[in-house]
Amino acid sequence: MTDEIQKKIQKFKKKPNITEWMSILPMSLIVVLINKWNVDLSMAVLAGTVLATIIGRKNLSDKLCTFNASVANVGTASITTAVSVGFGGAVLACSGAKVILQAITSLPVNPIISLGIAASFAGALTGNGGGGCDVAMSILASPYLQMGVSPEAIHRIVAVATAGCSCLPHNGMLITVADTCGFSVRECYRHIFTSTVFASLIGLGTVMGLECL
Repeated sequence: MTDEIQKKIQKFKKKPNITEWMSILPMSLIVVLINKWNVDLSMAVLAGTVLATIIGRKNLSDKLCTFNASVANVGTASITTAVSVGFGGAVLACSGAKVILQAITSLPVNPIISLGIAASFAGALTGNGGGGCDVAMSILASPYLQMGVSPEAIHRIVAVATAGCSCLPHNGMLITVADTCGFSVRECYRHIFTSTVFASLIGLGTVMGLECL
């Protein structure tokens, strides 16, 4: 065992110091700002980022280099996400996609089941959980409310379906994470598929089953 590996093992064996315990505060702040005070998502994330910078500033040996690398990474993530969401949005704006969604809505099955299928379709096309959820709700909410499906059920099913089925190979965040970690999508996708798409489909099936009871 090399000295470098031994040093890493000793580092992880050390008890967390106060700075490491404080690392939970930025995310906690974001959650509180959004849910307690209804702060805009962008402003809440900005506040969390500023707090994280303050807490971890002593661990940054080269602050300017870190800032430049962060800006570069944000630019890449923004572009890949915008491209994937824009592609999905353009597809869903076409008449053919709306016809397919209407056909799914009209399937002779329980509305809960057709809603899950339609929301999964929207999430898969957009490649983005938030974008897919927004599109699905704007198109599907009204007809399913008229069918008697409760708003709570619609929210749960659409959230689970679009989040899981959005994690396909064209998902912007997936591409960004794979690129940042130095892997190709081909190398890491089977693991991501298991933990996101497969797990979410099980969750979707469970939610739909409970709602159909």
